[in-house]
Amino acid sequence: MCIRDSGIAISLAGDYVTIENNLIINCGANQAIESSHGFFHRISGNRIIGIGNDNFWAQSLYYVDNVIYSNNIINIPQIGAGLSNMTVEIQHCKNILISNNEISASGSIKVTDTEYGRISGNNIKSPYQVGIFLAGGVDSLHVEGNRIDMTSTDNIGGIIVNGNLAQNTYNVIENNYITAKDGIRYKWEYMTSTTNKVIDKVYYSGSLTDGAPTATQINTITGLTPAVGAGSTFIIKDSDGTGLFYEVKSSGTSWYYQSSTAAL
Repeated sequence: MCIRDSGIAISLAGDYVTIENNLIINCGANQAIESSHGFFHRISGNRIIGIGNDNFWAQSLYYVDNVIYSNNIINIPQIGAGLSNMTVEIQHCKNILISNNEISASGSIKVTDTEYGRISGNNIKSPYQVGIFLAGGVDSLHVEGNRIDMTSTDNIGGIIVNGNLAQNTYNVIENNYITAKDGIRYKWEYMTSTTNKVIDKVYYSGSLTDGAPTATQINTITGLTPAVGAGSTFIIKDSDGTGLFYEVKSSGTSWYYQSSTAAL
């Protein structure tokens, strides 16, 4: 199927919805695919190209229990300067699998008020500001094995967790490969419990005291506290002074670091 110059190209609701193998080009308004209010929605094998609106979602999912969104190819050019262009926006869903999608240009993945599921194996190229955006109210999500190549000069971070995530939630972010000038940045307000884990080995750059980084400096650069970063390992490059690399780990109560030595 090839649909051109339409507002919402495909909009379906109900139980056992399947949307597969569609080609959608030049959508002129809000969404390419919308699915909502039901049980078991499978969206796979679709190709979405050339979006022409400054407030666009390639896919929106609302109030669905059991979602599979996989093996889709999406190319969304950046239009405007906001975060309005999202490849996938998921709200108020349960039991989600977002996997093995090829996403390029300005697109990203946004999840809000959703519980149980996995975001894995997605290849996100050159998103505008954010690659994966957990915008609050998420519980028991496993974000793993995603590749995010941040090339925009307006990067906020490869993966952002932003919002009121309760202390009794269980979210894990691990083994994601992220390239960006500032690596990965978290905004984890109200989420100090160690039930939420970040166990990636990720790269940061920031100003550190030569040979003696402080906890305050590490908190500022990573956006984490030792409690939130428990179990994590980071690489931080001092952006001034000696320019050394430091491997930083959290015990859950304190940061520990080891400085690097240049090879001869």
